[in-house]
Amino acid sequence: MAQSVSTGRVGRKRIARIITGPLSLAEKVASVGGQAVMEGVMMRTPKAFVTAVRTPDSSVAIHEQDWKPLWEGWKWARWPFIRGAFVLIETIYNGMSALAFSARVAGEEDEQLSDREMAITTAISVVFALGLFVFVPHFIATLFGLSTSSASFHIVDGIAKVLILLGYLWGISLIPDVKRIYRYHGAEHKSIYAYEHDAPLTVEGARPMSRFHPRCGTTFLLFVVVISIIIFAVTLKWQLTKPGWLDNLVKIAIKVPLMLPVAGISYELIRLGGKYPEAWWMKPIVTPGLWLQRLTTAEPEDDILEVGLISLKRALDIEEGRVTARTDEDFFTVSGLDSLDSAGESPSLHDESPASGTPVAAP
Repeated sequence: MAQSVSTGRVGRKRIARIITGPLSLAEKVASVGGQAVMEGVMMRTPKAFVTAVRTPDSSVAIHEQDWKPLWEGWKWARWPFIRGAFVLIETIYNGMSALAFSARVAGEEDEQLSDREMAITTAISVVFALGLFVFVPHFIATLFGLSTSSASFHIVDGIAKVLILLGYLWGISLIPDVKRIYRYHGAEHKSIYAYEHDAPLTVEGARPMSRFHPRCGTTFLLFVVVISIIIFAVTLKWQLTKPGWLDNLVKIAIKVPLMLPVAGISYELIRLGGKYPEAWWMKPIVTPGLWLQRLTTAEPEDDILEVGLISLKRALDIEEGRVTARTDEDFFTVSGLDSLDSAGESPSLHDESPASGTPVAAP
C-alpha cells in the first residue's frame, strides 16, 4: 500500500528550502539517476523509483514505488569507496526490474518476473559481465605466452578489455531495438540535465540540453575497465603459485573480489565528474566517457523526450512529498506530460485506475 509522508517532515523540508534556497548542483547530482529501457525511462531518487513506458496506444504507463536502498541501516555501506559496490549491485537489479516491466508494457513479454526470477537474472548478468571483462581478457593475454607477473601481460589484458567494451557497445548498437533504447538514453540524460541546471522540465526546456552526461553508466563502465587495469597490474605482478596454469586460475579468482574496490573507486569518480564537470582537473577524466556515449545515446524525438520528463517529474513529486507512490497498483497510464501538472500532483491520483493499467484521461 502507498505510504503517506508525514506533514511535519515535509514542512521541515520546505522551511529549509526557503532558508537555504534551491538545491545546489552537487545536491542534485546526488539525488537523481536513471536508465533507458524498452520504449521508456526509469528514474530513481533517494525515496522514489519510477519507470515510464510509451504504450502501443501512445499513452504512457507509469510504474512507481517508494524506494529504500539495499543498505538502509548499514552506515558503513555508505562510506566512500565502499558504497560503489552496493550501488552497482542495486543498479543492476533496478535496471533488470525496469527492463522487465517495460518489455511487458511494450508487448514484448506477457508475464511479470517474480523476485526470485529477478534475483536469478541479476546473478546471471553479474556472472556474464565478470566472464566478459575478467576471464576473457585474461585468457586472451595468456595466448601471447606472456608471464602473468609481467607488465606486458597486464597491458595486453587491458587492451583486450577496452576492445571488448568498444566491440560490445558497437555490436549491440546495430540491433534496431537497441538503437531505439539509445534514443531513450539520450532523453534520460537531457531530462536530468534540465533538472540539474534549473531549466523547465518541459520538452522545450530539455530539448537544448546535451545528450552526453558525465554520470552515465557508459562512463562508469569505462572507469571500471581502466581502473581494473591499474589495480590488477599493481596487485598481481608477482607469481603466486606453480605451475603456470594454476597461477592463472588463482589470479582470475582473485580478480573477482578485486572488482569491488574497482567499482568503489569508479563510483567516486563518477560522482566527482557529476559535481565538477567543468573543472580543469576533471575534464581529462570524464571526456573519454562522453566520447564513448556517442555509441550509446542518440538524439531523442519529442515524444521520447516527453517520456523521460514524465518519469523524472513523477519521481521528484514523490521524493518531495507532493504525491504518494501508487504502490497498490501494477501501473497507471497518463496521456502525456501535461496530465501530471495539476496543482503540483498527478490528476490521475483523483481518478480510479485499476492495476491492469486502464488509461486515465488527461484533464
